[in-house]
Amino acid sequence: MAKSEPFGQIAVRMGFVTDSQVQAALEVQRSLESSGKPRRLLGMIMIETGLISTEQLIAILKYYETVEEVERIARKTRAEVSGETPERSDPASTDRPRSG
Repeated sequence: MAKSEPFGQIAVRMGFVTDSQVQAALEVQRSLESSGKPRRLLGMIMIETGLISTEQLIAILKYYETVEEVERIARKTRAEVSGETPERSDPASTDRPRSG
């Protein structure tokens, strides 16, 4: 899987928050970690501080899901065009025959 775009960048691009709001949420995240508390996901911090709604969080997560599906299809298509099987080009492919 390709490296995903950071959560905050997607939230900004979708118009849910500003860059400065993302930076503030990241500072909260760093502060919590430096005080020895468990790492908090940025989306949860943004919900808890009122920066985004649950619906907006879901929209961002659906974006990630869509990107992953597009990447999976692209890998499969590249493999077919190059004459490889999806298994060789993508070891995590779910399209391979199951043994047993």
